[in-house]
Amino acid sequence: MKKLFLLIMFFSSISFVSAFELSYSDWSEVYPEGLDEILIQSEDRYLWYKDNIYDVEYLIKEKIGDKLYNPNDMEYYESEELDYMPEEYSERQINRIVKQIIYTKSDIAGISLINEEGNISISEVTLLRNDRELIPFHTEFDFLNNGVLNDYHSIGSGLYLYFDNKLDLDELDHIYISVYYNKNTDEQENISFNFISDANHIIYYANYGVFLCQTQNCTLNPNKDILRDSLYHSEIVYTYTDILYKTYRLDREYTSEYLVSKEGYEKDVNSKKTFYRYITNEYIIVDSAGNIVTDDHYCDKSFCKLIFLDQPATPEDPIPEPEPEPEPSPEPEMEEPLIESIINPKTYDGINDFIILFIVSGITLVYFIVEKRRMIKKSKNVESI
Repeated sequence: MKKLFLLIMFFSSISFVSAFELSYSDWSEVYPEGLDEILIQSEDRYLWYKDNIYDVEYLIKEKIGDKLYNPNDMEYYESEELDYMPEEYSERQINRIVKQIIYTKSDIAGISLINEEGNISISEVTLLRNDRELIPFHTEFDFLNNGVLNDYHSIGSGLYLYFDNKLDLDELDHIYISVYYNKNTDEQENISFNFISDANHIIYYANYGVFLCQTQNCTLNPNKDILRDSLYHSEIVYTYTDILYKTYRLDREYTSEYLVSKEGYEKDVNSKKTFYRYITNEYIIVDSAGNIVTDDHYCDKSFCKLIFLDQPATPEDPIPEPEPEPEPSPEPEMEEPLIESIINPKTYDGINDFIILFIVSGITLVYFIVEKRRMIKKSKNVESI
């Protein structure tokens, strides 16, 4: 009876069909079986990701290791001057430079004591200004200024001490330098006493012939007058240029759900899933080509028909298998009430439905005749004008 009522309403208002709103089921990965394809919508969805970059640094190729890098994103590094040959790499350009250095008398930064034979030991070096004021210096060998005169150590290839502040040669007239030494052979040996620069270049120097000590602590007091200068030096320095590439690591972040699109993210093409939904209306309106009608006033000019829909079965509610037809049984004799229902049309719903449909169809036909006459009359009025 409900379907008949909808059919009546459709025929009585077919010329006034306006926007028809469709309702849909939720999206699901399960294809809705048992429905016409016209009722089913589908869309492909994907997981989407973006790469978060971290641990960014510019490195030479040999030090990239397992990191990712961009060969088109590079920087150039220019080194400072080095007094040693730098390590070689495939894309490192090394420059060797010979520099001429000219020192002056005010470039004295320290003292070096050298005895190549290694037979002379030093226990202490004392620097006094005007024989009273102690001149501070620093060295990697603490024994040179710890005040213990009997604690001797071999000079070997050299002992170096540096002034806290550079000295001028003119100040040497007022400096008393005492070197306590010991010698373990009776032959004369040389000890080189040098005033050096902060790069350990010898600026002034004097060689002393050292003999076996006759006292417990022998002292060596250099005299300014015996110093010779070495103010000109050639120094080899190196610089290099490296090509550095941008290196980085990636942390790939995925969406937690499948989407049609995601702004700022990349599609994972291998993660495709198809989702479905279907129309859940009790009925739809279609045109003569079988297309669903939802536009305003579409049915005013085109033929439309009403289609009632059945809902598909879900996995939770499977389609039951049809029960086997029962074996035919002998027809029972008609009872009096059944005979009465056939004779009396008031008790037979099918006849009532037919009568109502017939009346509605007549009303609709009359409406179309009246509407057609009105349109003819309107066209004649237009022609007369």
